[in-house]
Amino acid sequence: MLFLANETVMPGMLTTLRQIGAAHAVNVSTFHIERLKGASRNVPTTAKLAVIFAPSHALPASEHLAELRRELVANGTPLLVVHRGQLETERIAVDLAQPIASYLSEGGNTNLEALFQYLTGPLWGQHKRTAPAPIHYPEQGFYHPKAPQQVFTDLAAYRTWYGEFGDRPVIAIAIHDSYLRDTMTAWIDAAIASIEAAGAVPLPFYTPVQGSGHITTLLAPGGKSVADALLFFRVSLNPQGRAEDFANLGVPVLQGLIYRDGDEAQWRADEVGFPRGSTPFYFTMAEMAGVTDPTVVAAERRSDQQIVAVQPELDILVQRTLNTVALQKLPNREKNLGIYIYNYPQGDTNISASNLNVPASLQATFEDLAQAGYQLEVPSLERITEAGKQLVGAYYHNADREALLASDLATLFPLDDYKAWLAGKGDAFRQRVDAEWGAPEQAPTLVERDGKHYFVIPRLQLGNVALLPQPSRALKDDPERQNAYHDTDLPFSHDYLASYAWLHRAHRAHALIHFGTHGSAEFGQGKARGLAHDDAPHAALGELPHIYPYIVDNLAESTLAKRRMRATIISHQTPPFAPAALYHELVDLHDLTHDWMSMDDGAARENVRQQIVAASQALSLHADLGFEQPPTAANFKDYLQALHHYIHAMAQQSEPIGLHTLGRAGDDQHLLSTVMQMLGEDFYRLTTDTPEEIFVGDYETAVTESAPYKLLQQHLLDGAPTTELPAALQRQLETGKRFLAALRDQQETSALLRALEGRYIEPSVGGDPLRNPDSLPTGRNLYGFDPSRVPTRAAYEAGQELLQTLIDQHIDKHGQPPRRLAFTLWSIEVMRHHGVIEGQVLAALGVKPVWNERGRLEDVELIPRKALGRPRIDVVLQASGLYRDAFAGTLELLARAAALAAEQSEQDNPVRVLTLELEQQLRQAGLDATAVQRLSRTRAFSAAPGQYGLGLDDAVANVDAWADGQQLDDEHLGRVFLDRLQHAYGPDPEHWGETIPDINLFERQLASVEATVFARSSNLYGLLSSDDPFQYLGGLSLGIKIAGGQRPDLYISNLRDPRQSRMEAADQFMAREIRTRYHHPRWLQSMVDEGYSGTTVLQGTVENLWGWQALAPDMVRDDQWQRFFEIYAQDAYELGLEEWFETHNPQSLTRIMERMLDAVRTGHWQASEETRKALLEQYRDWSAKHGEGDPSEQRRQFVSEALAGFGLDGPTVNVATGSAGAETVRGQIMTPQPVAASNPNWQPLLFIGALLLIFTSGAWRQYRRAGTPIDEKEITP
Repeated sequence: MLFLANETVMPGMLTTLRQIGAAHAVNVSTFHIERLKGASRNVPTTAKLAVIFAPSHALPASEHLAELRRELVANGTPLLVVHRGQLETERIAVDLAQPIASYLSEGGNTNLEALFQYLTGPLWGQHKRTAPAPIHYPEQGFYHPKAPQQVFTDLAAYRTWYGEFGDRPVIAIAIHDSYLRDTMTAWIDAAIASIEAAGAVPLPFYTPVQGSGHITTLLAPGGKSVADALLFFRVSLNPQGRAEDFANLGVPVLQGLIYRDGDEAQWRADEVGFPRGSTPFYFTMAEMAGVTDPTVVAAERRSDQQIVAVQPELDILVQRTLNTVALQKLPNREKNLGIYIYNYPQGDTNISASNLNVPASLQATFEDLAQAGYQLEVPSLERITEAGKQLVGAYYHNADREALLASDLATLFPLDDYKAWLAGKGDAFRQRVDAEWGAPEQAPTLVERDGKHYFVIPRLQLGNVALLPQPSRALKDDPERQNAYHDTDLPFSHDYLASYAWLHRAHRAHALIHFGTHGSAEFGQGKARGLAHDDAPHAALGELPHIYPYIVDNLAESTLAKRRMRATIISHQTPPFAPAALYHELVDLHDLTHDWMSMDDGAARENVRQQIVAASQALSLHADLGFEQPPTAANFKDYLQALHHYIHAMAQQSEPIGLHTLGRAGDDQHLLSTVMQMLGEDFYRLTTDTPEEIFVGDYETAVTESAPYKLLQQHLLDGAPTTELPAALQRQLETGKRFLAALRDQQETSALLRALEGRYIEPSVGGDPLRNPDSLPTGRNLYGFDPSRVPTRAAYEAGQELLQTLIDQHIDKHGQPPRRLAFTLWSIEVMRHHGVIEGQVLAALGVKPVWNERGRLEDVELIPRKALGRPRIDVVLQASGLYRDAFAGTLELLARAAALAAEQSEQDNPVRVLTLELEQQLRQAGLDATAVQRLSRTRAFSAAPGQYGLGLDDAVANVDAWADGQQLDDEHLGRVFLDRLQHAYGPDPEHWGETIPDINLFERQLASVEATVFARSSNLYGLLSSDDPFQYLGGLSLGIKIAGGQRPDLYISNLRDPRQSRMEAADQFMAREIRTRYHHPRWLQSMVDEGYSGTTVLQGTVENLWGWQALAPDMVRDDQWQRFFEIYAQDAYELGLEEWFETHNPQSLTRIMERMLDAVRTGHWQASEETRKALLEQYRDWSAKHGEGDPSEQRRQFVSEALAGFGLDGPTVNVATGSAGAETVRGQIMTPQPVAASNPNWQPLLFIGALLLIFTSGAWRQYRRAGTPIDEKEITP
């Protein structure tokens, strides 16, 4: 018998068919149709019977199959084709063929046994026994291997057979009916056995794949789910329908995965863990349905291709499910919880999470837990803050752990208990930890008591709730591992693991919460996805239910937490937003522009022009606009037009206000300004004829007195009717009502409590709420964008337009189009913009996407040179680790596009030119022809498989390692970047991650890059809001220089408003960000209002500015450092910053000043003598009182020598501890010290002069403010 099946039929079923056939003395030859090709010559063309079986999906249009069918018929072989329920026959009667089709279509062991009884008896006449009729499976039903009929049509029938469930947990298992039909139930049977062994009731079932409501009908026939949890062993082809079912059930849904790329051993050895191409179907769609805990529980056995259980992962998933169900049944007062907080930014008193006020959020959460009946003490905000600062400091080298124990901020955990816990993680895991860190007895956080050893576990015990600092990946005095935060090659240390072991064994936690965005455990050693039990993240978590509050605008890293940390995400809001409006001198400067435009030529107009020039120079606004010098009379009109537009852009720039507190909505004023910006330009135009002028007044009144804000206040807050308004405005206000309700009615607290009760958390898209209002309300389980749709058609078209804009700008600046561009590919960005950067890459190469009818990308297609209308542009792609993993399919298509462009022998094709150069270099290096072809066409690079992050943040912070005074070792930082990202991701995924001995292919390609492109599509995240932008874009700038090229032009694809996407110079983008946020009085006051958490934000901002300074010096100007010093250190806005820092977090101001000193001592900031002296004196006095922040011997020496140069007393810091010394070491300088000639600091003088000029004409401008804004066209020549 010959049996050919399409790939929807599992290999194991073919094995079963051969085995049953052999038992009946029938030799069965089986083949998969898709794999025939040239192998069709090995397929027998004569047999007693040939069957072509394709129960679902279309038969492949294969010439090999067609030829084989012809030969079978010609040789007289009876043939039947079973295809999607239809039957075709050749040389066999239909009535004889129909039972065969039915046996095969229904499937299952019983039917396959009957099939061969039918073949050998009624059909072939080898015996006279009759064959039983085919057993027909219902469309949906319940399964149990021990039941005589195996499948029950409804719950009542299953319960009648199984017996009473009683009060035992009921665990449903969703399976495909094809597992039954294809006889692939061994792993399902193992899951059933595991559930029963744990004392629970299994409820396996199957339903149709498409549609919704089927699961609800089966599991909740009376409206309430009979199941306490659901194990989902299926592919989520209809995520929206599944989400509806799951929401109706209201129980947690955990995912079991089958590894199909090999057997269990191959999976355990697989660094990736789960095939890249399967990500959309097995991860993305499941996440869209709200499924959690993706765990590999089965693999194909090599010997017979049966799907068999993977242990202990299957049992662990069952136990996690039962632990989650236990949360439903256990009273809240008896639940023990563990909550982890993080040490960030650098500093032993810093705790933070992205845009979250951590102490206030913890207090709010504790209040909510207490109200829900949890047994805990709710401490004061001050107690939380002070305890948190001491807890995170416990993992620094100079920590006083005995003091922590004495103040009950730490507890002792026996080493023996830890070793017992560690032994339970398996020998392989323990050996990896020991090989890196030594035996547990060598751990730095051990202490001895009465001859026994204990780990010191820092924690704040609040009844049944323990607050813990997430341990450092490496202690702070470990320079060899200082870049370890994202290092997935580095095992967790014993100190790190001991904290989690204590949570399991001593605290006996029932659930674990990682509090805010984000921790380090998700970057532990192990697979990218589909982790094993002994991969570090899973080993640390064990069987605990895991809940992770996460900012709604970070889809990429929340996705990583879901896949590597099996987290249930609880999204939380961003801070509220408001238009930045203007402040201080910018208000008057805007008025001056209108004054000049409304005046006739003459002395008065010339006087106003001089005032504008003086004010612009004092504020360095000309530098923001790309003018190398202040405007002259000749170019003043051009300058004024640019300035006027710039002021408008600053006024309308979205500015976050403060930080978010988990579970608490903002005040009405801020919520209303957020709604106003969510409605945006369309709404503004309905309220005024001059929308560009709406917010150009002083920020204190410009927003709340604006027409759109007042309209929202009147109708959304005060309840005024809208019936008299135009229809378009009514629609906008109705939309605004929905937005306001979503902001007010965030479900963060209720979702957190539901998760802690073992309930289902509804899924949601995420993103910037201004850009994507569908991300609201928060309190939902985030999921990312489907990678198979990148780029969308709209994104590709936008990318084409932006690429042309870049080309035009490059021609204007350099006189010719660019030949080679570098693009940064970021997962977090593509999940917002859906592929605009990818569209730019394809447009540059002259390649276009090919989509299928469902909008998914299938391939790429070359655009002919003539149709393209310009030379192709070569690209170098720098992909983040998250992008590499989450968008592997997209990366593969981009790699294919680059290879396609490289093949085009066009005279002006730079892709081809570089390819030929690389071919020659690679051949000379001794590579074989296949490798030469593959690597010469490779244009995408990233970190090694499984690695995330660049490590430049810590490298930049370790200034003494690369700077000796003003002697800078750029090579040191550049090599960190180039070596980290040298792994090639070319057109053949089988070789992804490869490197070439003695050749850094990434470096070779960067040398000729002329410009780089980086996307920003969030109104919350800019270039100084985290360290990632300077690491990736700044790193590219330095990497190109180190590779032998010239510093490139840095561009930002500004995608914050999809309707007004544009290309901007990165330095101009950042300059506007600084003015409208970090130097803005309202933003600073909002940070002051946040108390302690605001101090860490200001410190982080300056740390990130320093990162740009170190890697891409042209991005930062002296005047910007000057204003940071005046505002942050000297409190130019009189916000009481020094007292604020001293009250909440003195070390943050210490570190801010240390970064400023680093900028001065390395020659990056040419500060005036006056500024240098003021900074040195302030730092000396502050550090004498509060100690050093980031110890640096070179900085100490610089400060001492510089103070002496001014004839001032030296510092009194105890250099051994970095704290204020016990003894004063000041002394009088006995001999005169030479003082460098003082260069006058003209900027403050210009600034004062400009203000005086502005003041003299103030009264007339007050009159002008009441007038009608001048049309922009009046300023054109």
